Amino acid sequence: MHVEYPRCPKCQYPLVKCKRYSTLIKKIHGRLDKFYSGTETLLVDTLRQRLNRSIDYTGLPENIVDIIRRDSDNNRQKKLCDLFIHVVGLFQNLKKQVSTERDKILEAVYEHVKKNDSLFLTRQQWLDLEHEYNRLVFIDRFKTLKEALTNGFNQSEIQTLNDNLFGPNQFTQSICQKCKTLLYYADDDNDIWQTILPDQLKWDEYEKDQHICDRKWMMCSKDGKPFQYISGSIHMYRMPREYWNDRLEKMWAAGLNAIQTYVFWDQHELVEGVYNFDDTNDLVAFLQLAQKIGFVVILRVGPYICGEHEFGGFPWWLLRDLTDIQFRQMNSVYLNAVTRWMSVLLPKIRPLLYNNGGPVITVQVENEYGSYKACDHDYTSYLRDIFRQYLGDNVALFTTDCNGPHYLECGTTKGAYSTVDFGIKTNITEAFSYQRMYAPHGPLVNSEFYPGWLDIWGINHAKVSTSDIIKTLDEMLSIGVNVNIYMFFGGTNFGFTSGADPDYQPQTTSYDYDAPISEAGDINSKYLAIRALIGKYSPLPSTPIPGNNTKKAYGSVQLSFKQSLLSYIQSHSPYCETSMYPKRFEELGQNQAFVVYSTVLKDPEVQGKVLDLSGIRDRAYVLLGEKSIGIAYRANSSSIKLTIEAPGNQETYLNIIVENMGRLNFGDNLFDTKGLISNITLNGQILSNWTMCISGSLFDQAPTNLTMNKFQDFDPNAPNIYSGNFSVTDKVPSDTFLLPTTVSNGYWEKGIAYINKYNLGRYWPVMGPQVTLYTPGIWLNPSTTNSITMIELQSSPCGSKQTCSIELVDCPILDKPTLVSERLLFKRQRY
Repeated sequence: MHVEYPRCPKCQYPLVKCKRYSTLIKKIHGRLDKFYSGTETLLVDTLRQRLNRSIDYTGLPENIVDIIRRDSDNNRQKKLCDLFIHVVGLFQNLKKQVSTERDKILEAVYEHVKKNDSLFLTRQQWLDLEHEYNRLVFIDRFKTLKEALTNGFNQSEIQTLNDNLFGPNQFTQSICQKCKTLLYYADDDNDIWQTILPDQLKWDEYEKDQHICDRKWMMCSKDGKPFQYISGSIHMYRMPREYWNDRLEKMWAAGLNAIQTYVFWDQHELVEGVYNFDDTNDLVAFLQLAQKIGFVVILRVGPYICGEHEFGGFPWWLLRDLTDIQFRQMNSVYLNAVTRWMSVLLPKIRPLLYNNGGPVITVQVENEYGSYKACDHDYTSYLRDIFRQYLGDNVALFTTDCNGPHYLECGTTKGAYSTVDFGIKTNITEAFSYQRMYAPHGPLVNSEFYPGWLDIWGINHAKVSTSDIIKTLDEMLSIGVNVNIYMFFGGTNFGFTSGADPDYQPQTTSYDYDAPISEAGDINSKYLAIRALIGKYSPLPSTPIPGNNTKKAYGSVQLSFKQSLLSYIQSHSPYCETSMYPKRFEELGQNQAFVVYSTVLKDPEVQGKVLDLSGIRDRAYVLLGEKSIGIAYRANSSSIKLTIEAPGNQETYLNIIVENMGRLNFGDNLFDTKGLISNITLNGQILSNWTMCISGSLFDQAPTNLTMNKFQDFDPNAPNIYSGNFSVTDKVPSDTFLLPTTVSNGYWEKGIAYINKYNLGRYWPVMGPQVTLYTPGIWLNPSTTNSITMIELQSSPCGSKQTCSIELVDCPILDKPTLVSERLLFKRQRY
């Protein structure tokens, strides 16, 4: 029996003619417009697919028809968009066919309107109405729709629908979710939940992790209670183990209740099949310490992690044989290594899961996979299955991607909760609308909110305004967003651990990140402002903020020339090999530091000829005998062809010391092998018969057993090793900063510095922005002799003198002006 349309309680006109009701419908369509603007590029191409085919657009909302009829060159998900339009049409037709149920819904709306004397519904009224709606209409219509879809589609299209629309694909689920709004006649102008529309129909893959996330709303739960995490990123590898507690205590005092951390695969498996979980690699101890302090942990195990870390966390030996390997996709060579590593790592993590009494509440699958070219969902599904195999079916998995459909399209993984990342001055409503396309239920999550940014050699120090941070962070916290601040403490890329961005932009040793806690562990004004903001939303710890560690200027230290780098490597190399043509670092078994490539030029007329080093990765120090004739750098195309200015003789040794400055950790091309990766030519003639001597692990710690060269052979412009001693009278040595420049001597230009045995990392003050190297006090010897060793690669301030000095100061210098003043913050485009 047909029920008469209800009338407006105000004007008594039928609702379909009521101006207020029309205004309401327009607002609903406006809301839909906002949603569809985020997926517009996925819809507009349907024009080319359907305008010349028979399809009934009757009943489609005007805004959808308008979108379809706009021109566009975007071809993304063409087939799925095509099917979507047909699905919407079927929904509309079904809506007309089931008139009794339709009228019941209108009656329910009318009752709410009449009862509240308003055309606007509260959140609870909306939820009540939705419950009634689902009970009366949606489930039955959904079943009917599946049957109706067999009409008008061929078998291939039906299979596509079964695989996508009615499967757990987050994008298509979100489309279905929004289809439901076409049948709604309610609105709410005030709450952000209006774009979320919780769904009573549970999808299989979302039902497994109820202990972590409440899928009906946007809040996490912990121990059965609502829980919003405010987290900070910290990496145990980027500080001495003795400082773990200090940094974590300061993060706790800031009001954080969670930490997020990466696992660096390469640090645990430097040698294939040999695993190291000791000292700063003791992951279990670090996570247990975090739990003891009170944190829950968000764990990102990779296998790829980016993180401005050498090779994105991959071990170097994956590059040894390039015959069959492909990274971050279904490739047997790559996955065999990944699977073996996960079989070692994940069993250590399982006892630390929250369900097992540990701190780990969720584990990330891969890392920002949508920014990588492969877009291989079979690969991410494989990882998901490996994680569940070792961590159990109840483990809460998640993914992180940039806040855009093209990133999330490839980065999302069935069975893992989709989250986004972004920095300041972002429209958070738009950003989270993209997350909702792929995670229509559950909490809003920004897995990487940036209070700073990474530094690149030669580009000004990245700084982010505290006021901008607070504004965007406040916007997120006020609506219950779960947020992780990346980085809250950055630390240091000690040794050879810093990576590089495309198109080869090596990162600095300092990973200060302009973070709330500095590289040296000091809280700053940014820390205090964030802490005050957190205090608006949750109680702060009653314990006082830990004080900053003492910093001390230990003054000038005299250094003297000890040995040329060339002679040291040649006399101490663990392995040398001869070959007709040069081989890569990885083929020779070399990870970091240096390889010396030597050949004999049997040409006394070399002077004036051009040496082409186009195949250099990354930087080459070129010598005739032991005399420097120039430097070639892959990032400077004008330097890769050197004109030999020195005279030769019947047999002149050409020695090329090649430096690895850090493998690419981001971008589509991760095949960043090192050394001489192609032939070297002299005036167009290929040079052959090379001897290659690797440095092995000689420079992981300070070089020892130095034998002084004859001083008459000393070339201050060639790579050389210098060292000197100093004393510390403190019972507890303080942190300090190595300043490789003095007023009297000028710059040490580029190289590697050591304090006692410890590798402080790379310095390059002539390039900037970093000048000083952070030197932890825990690495100094109290009341005994300390040593400083410098491997200067370009030109020491000693000049023709045998001695010169460096300074140990009490303040860092990370912001020396450079030739490049700006760099795009928070965005890394797909390469």
